[in-house]
Amino acid sequence: MSPVEGRVLALAAAGATTAAMGKALGLTVDGVNYHVARLSRRWRVPNRTALVARAYVLGVLSREVWPPAVQR
Repeated sequence: MSPVEGRVLALAAAGATTAAMGKALGLTVDGVNYHVARLSRRWRVPNRTALVARAYVLGVLSREVWPPAVQR
């Protein structure tokens, strides 16, 4: 997973909108949607909520911190 994908996941888990994620990451809305769609296909999930849930189950996102952060 790329660093940008990790930040997209963390922001999605925190409840950020697509526009807010784009602004925080210096991406367009289409750029954010590209990364969300790519992760969703890779992990075979149907939507953003399932994507965040899968990230927690896989241990990609830390359960011990808020706001969410990618595990190192």
